[in-house]
Amino acid sequence: MISDVTVAQAEDKPDVTSLFETIHLNRFSSVSKELRVTAMVLRFIRKLKKEKISGLITPKEIENVEKMWILSEQKRCFEDVFVSISENKSNNLKKQLGLYSDDSGILRCQGRLQNSDLTESAKRPILLPKNSKVTELVFTKSICIVVYCKPWQVLG
Repeated sequence: MISDVTVAQAEDKPDVTSLFETIHLNRFSSVSKELRVTAMVLRFIRKLKKEKISGLITPKEIENVEKMWILSEQKRCFEDVFVSISENKSNNLKKQLGLYSDDSGILRCQGRLQNSDLTESAKRPILLPKNSKVTELVFTKSICIVVYCKPWQVLG
């Protein structure tokens, strides 16, 4: 079962189909623990495949794991939107929110903020389902970042 998690992980394109079957989010109280444990599981799988891995978990690995969880949750909840984007068919949610798939395959919304001076992630937010543990963990992480920053860091 664990070997199915990342057939394509070596190519930095994680296979997210069986991620939820392997790692249960309800066991984690914080997003940092969830991301670190997932990164360690993926490292272990790569070691089993005889890839050379050394040192501590890198920020790049954590970022990739976070994207993998978001993509996995999106594919689970918005499968019809992915199908409509890949087949270039009409979809109500796709039309209303201006959904598109970014370079990582993650669904993002586009709209009136496109021409603003905001960062790319603020201009084109990620679509997350309403009642989801992944959504809860992403928001918890975002709130912790804002709360622990200085005011000029948040406004800058």
